[in-house]
Amino acid sequence: MSSSDCIFIVGSVTLRRIEASVQSVAWPESWTRSTLPRRRDVADLPDLHELASEHFTYADLCHCSETWRRTGIENAPQALETYRAISELCENVLEPVEAEFGSITLTYGFAGPNLTRKVHGRIAPRLDQHAGHERRVSGEFICPRLGQAADFRVPGVSSIVVARFLVTTVPFDRLYLYGTDRPLHVSIGPQHARAIFEMRKSGTRLIPRGLKAANFSVSD
Repeated sequence: MSSSDCIFIVGSVTLRRIEASVQSVAWPESWTRSTLPRRRDVADLPDLHELASEHFTYADLCHCSETWRRTGIENAPQALETYRAISELCENVLEPVEAEFGSITLTYGFAGPNLTRKVHGRIAPRLDQHAGHERRVSGEFICPRLGQAADFRVPGVSSIVVARFLVTTVPFDRLYLYGTDRPLHVSIGPQHARAIFEMRKSGTRLIPRGLKAANFSVSD
């Protein structure tokens, strides 16, 4: 018997002992396979160039940011629920805006981990809903608020006017205003909070000021 055969036999015995030990371990329920989030097969997910609504594709929301145009980095959702949220945002928020004001300019939509790592400036993935229903490696949602968000503006129309239309016409979760000529941020989500904030500059920081939908009145 050669030395290599001896190594193989010893290795096999050792492997069987390890397997027997593993089978006898009472693993915590939280570690079982059934409790871990399953990654859907890519075949289950829509193509980015499919329509999310009548006039918007999923790619419109995934490939609209300056960072994506600069890098071309992969930025496709991996959760079917994110695609559904994008579709809901397009159908219930973006389509009505286009019907009222004409074509919009999207500046930031879905942002997966690959994209957010490339973004220059301050962002808040845990709060801003741009990650949709995507999860971290740990299984936790990137943004527990879920839903989906988009930043956009309507060329030639004050963002305050657009915001008033949103507040009085469409369902939304959160709405952030940054100025009359700046893109606004709007999201849909399971909380349906209808929370409205005007972001005011204080030194180098932006401070949110809550606005009430019932008496939403910010001068143009």
